[in-house]
Amino acid sequence: MTYAEEMSITRVPCSCGFFRYPDPVFPIKFDAGLNEYVIEPKLPGGGIVAMILYHCPRCGGIPSGSKRQTLFTVVSVEEVLRIKAVLDEATSLADIEARLGAADEDRTRLPLPDAVENRPVSGVRETGPIRQLTYTHLSETADVTVRIYSNGEIEASFGGKYIGPPIVEESPPGQP
Repeated sequence: MTYAEEMSITRVPCSCGFFRYPDPVFPIKFDAGLNEYVIEPKLPGGGIVAMILYHCPRCGGIPSGSKRQTLFTVVSVEEVLRIKAVLDEATSLADIEARLGAADEDRTRLPLPDAVENRPVSGVRETGPIRQLTYTHLSETADVTVRIYSNGEIEASFGGKYIGPPIVEESPPGQP
């Protein structure tokens, strides 16, 4: 199953041809390395953000077979359970540090200005600094991220380790 299929509620491919014909109104680009279409709208401050198009805006089909999953290791069920067992009982920064040791990356950031970030337990919108600890040495296949919100709430997540770019395709599907 491709990444687009995993993220989608359908497995039906785009059938209307929307992605084959550039439209100046929609800033859609094809990322050949990932075999994905992205839309790149300009933000009010002038920046550009790339958002993956998982569905065709016209027919709702999947636009392409993404290769995004090839960028990361696969984390086994056993490894997920092992990491969760270590993290589940941690209720404070001291618990995290005692269980996991020093983070490979430790940074503090403010909530993103254009996004709503809610604290994981209370659901209250975060307005203060968020400390983010990243552990890359705990697992052969997973990187672990722990966020500590300004009120002390903790949220942990993990994903496959980055392993490199996929094979580059010369042109998007359906184009010469």
